[in-house]
Amino acid sequence: AETVAETVAETVAETVAAEGTVVGALAEGAAAAATTAATAATTAAAAATKAATGGGGGAMNAAVNLLRYWSFSLFFIVSELWASAGVPLLFWQCANDVTPMAQARRFYPLFAVTGNLAPIFSGKVMSYVISLQKTNDDVGFGSTLQTL
Repeated sequence: AETVAETVAETVAETVAAEGTVVGALAEGAAAAATTAATAATTAAAAATKAATGGGGGAMNAAVNLLRYWSFSLFFIVSELWASAGVPLLFWQCANDVTPMAQARRFYPLFAVTGNLAPIFSGKVMSYVISLQKTNDDVGFGSTLQTL
């Protein structure tokens, strides 16, 4: 594959040898450079599209992409674990800090039951708040946030 500079140099040299003028040679060299650059851009865009759509490589390509973009894969896995592992861990750490050891046997079951009932209660509250919403646009969303 030729580079743009090689294409320009060849075209300029050929035109000077044939016509004997430098101005015409430079114009033809610039046109050749533009054509070569456009071809290179088209090829790069096609390669990017093929890479973005998976390139038809199947499971092996998927595994290679997981390893190639390992930081994104790790972020996705950690973000999925946050709700099921991170938040409960933080909650129980807070409960350990706030509750004295003598009271732990008394309050920890209450914390666990309240934690299991909270999603049900919050779902009912949100259903009620959304039923108060008058429009289904940004204004309605803003009124819902003000209500909360």
